[in-house]
Amino acid sequence: MNISLAFFKKEIKEIAKTSKIITLPAVFLFFAILSAFSARYIKEIMMSLGEESILSAIPDPVYIDSYVQFFKNANFIYVLTIIAVFMGSVSDEKIRGTASLVLTKNLGRSNFVISKLIAAVLFFTVSYAASFCIFLYYTYIMFSKVFTEGTWAAFFVFWLYGVFIISLVIFSSTICKNNALTAVVSVAGYALASALSAIPKAGIYSPGALQSIPLELIAGTRSFDDIYISLIATVGVTAILAAASIFSFKKQEL
Repeated sequence: MNISLAFFKKEIKEIAKTSKIITLPAVFLFFAILSAFSARYIKEIMMSLGEESILSAIPDPVYIDSYVQFFKNANFIYVLTIIAVFMGSVSDEKIRGTASLVLTKNLGRSNFVISKLIAAVLFFTVSYAASFCIFLYYTYIMFSKVFTEGTWAAFFVFWLYGVFIISLVIFSSTICKNNALTAVVSVAGYALASALSAIPKAGIYSPGALQSIPLELIAGTRSFDDIYISLIATVGVTAILAAASIFSFKKQEL
């Protein structure tokens, strides 16, 4: 137990010592602020691009538009950033030979993978929560209104989706020999989950279904009670990926 805790602390320190500590929060915060500004000044942006002819077709911006921008950015930019930041979680350790070194100190392989996963989820949670709070602040500054009945439910849904993406990246990093291949497998898994969510009726069982749910909660077209199947399915897939990562890592020769 002490060895596992020590390794977990090492993972946290490793994040703090590398560019990860800047990259993930910086990207999240930048696009959180950009979401509010781009929603508020969309007409001015179009005018600056010489698109005056379509201004009449663009309705006056409202605070809901800020949420639209935020979750669109989150579903693409945030996801790609998560993949880029965590894709070397296990594969880097194998390449450098540090994985075999720490395992000689009686650290179980299961604890090795679990520590990686928990540290990544913790770092993501702090970065995402900070960016969402900044987003809410600037949305209020821009529109003098910010909260809806679905605000915190939407926040939670994307958080869970982010945890799924992290489990996908950790799994990819475990089975792949280098970061490039890890990135390809992770992006392919992300694309597959998105594609499966478009299948009528069956799509609700794909974690990709969580991409559209936050905005539906914000708009009031869905309630939290309507999405429990997608939430449970995502938790299940995340657990399967974590278990598969552990199983795969146990079978590998380092």
